[in-house]
Amino acid sequence: MVTKFGLNLSNLNNITAPNLTIPSTGKEVIEQIPQKANELVGVALLTHIILGGLGMLLYWILSDKLPFGEFKYSDIRALFLSSSIASVIGVVMVEIGFLGSFKALAFYIILSIVFYIMLLKIEYKE
Repeated sequence: MVTKFGLNLSNLNNITAPNLTIPSTGKEVIEQIPQKANELVGVALLTHIILGGLGMLLYWILSDKLPFGEFKYSDIRALFLSSSIASVIGVVMVEIGFLGSFKALAFYIILSIVFYIMLLKIEYKE
């Protein structure tokens, strides 16, 4: 029945099974997660994705966006705090080897400094 469609399936006989190496202990699995993620996405891009996502999550938690919500921080202060906390967590992650790009981390540290300068200019005018 397959020959009626003109398919040549003879090359399917030469397929070899992929070589999969699965670690045997939980520690090896945990150690391979950042290695494989850095290989698939790229070292700098993974750092930007993790720290950017963490910064956005912290900004959403710290900023005051609801009209009847409880007291939270202003936008510029929330941006400063979220980028600072993400930078500190990023330093720890680079130190333990989970992230491999210090240049991408330096971007978030500089961003935190810029937000601090903006905070000083906006909220402490005289």
